[in-house]
Amino acid sequence: NRGKTNSGVKAKGSVLYLVYASAVLNNSVLQNHDDSTGEKANAVFLRYSSTIDFNNSVVRNNSSMSGYYSGGVITTRQGGVVKTNYAEVYGNYGVQGGFFGTSSTGSYGGIVEVYNSMFHNNDATEGAVFDMQCNSKIGYLLIDGCEFYDNSSGRGLIYEHAYSRPAIIKNSTFRDNECAVWD
Repeated sequence: NRGKTNSGVKAKGSVLYLVYASAVLNNSVLQNHDDSTGEKANAVFLRYSSTIDFNNSVVRNNSSMSGYYSGGVITTRQGGVVKTNYAEVYGNYGVQGGFFGTSSTGSYGGIVEVYNSMFHNNDATEGAVFDMQCNSKIGYLLIDGCEFYDNSSGRGLIYEHAYSRPAIIKNSTFRDNECAVWD
């Protein structure tokens, strides 16, 4: 079945708030989650090593204005695993991470794996698509077989600041993305 979500809920995890939990979204549409009020109303909020898989799904027109490493769609704290396969992600906005933002400490690193997906027309102050900031050496970012185009950010399409954690990007295409110059 093809699920579709629209949310007017103004709280963390307006669709999913996972704590030590897992969720799988197959053949789904996650759209129109808006946090213009700054209430940290991300569509998906993960804590303490929770996991979410997006498979063959569309993620569009979501936003989060709350800052504090909040992605327009997904935010993780204290670890988390995000896996995306065959997704189209577009029209999302986040202060830090148009699609995904994280801030983790200590032994709670985050893992993000993205395969065969398209990211376009996403925007953020930092990290048009991903903002991976944490002081944990545990975890990684893996992007394989993806296409990124027409995304914009003040500070990188992918912003990785993670104290020696690997960012692995392979078999992917980047075109027509914009980034402002930061001093």
